Amino acid sequence: MTVTDSEIPGRGFPFKLTRTYRSRRDGERSILGYNWQLNYDEYLTPGTYSENHHVYQAVQRLGG
Repeated sequence: MTVTDSEIPGRGFPFKLTRTYRSRRDGERSILGYNWQLNYDEYLTPGTYSENHHVYQAVQRLGG
């Protein structure tokens, strides 16, 4: 089940917020609860490392 909660057209960067519930997922948790997914779910992944600092990348989930 997929529902679009908000959609704002724009020049260059339209905004669309969509949530999806997947009952067959094995308990994957998001900010909405188990088995829910937002099209803007973000998470951090390790990037490059140097002696003085760590770099993390925010990744946006585009698909539902």
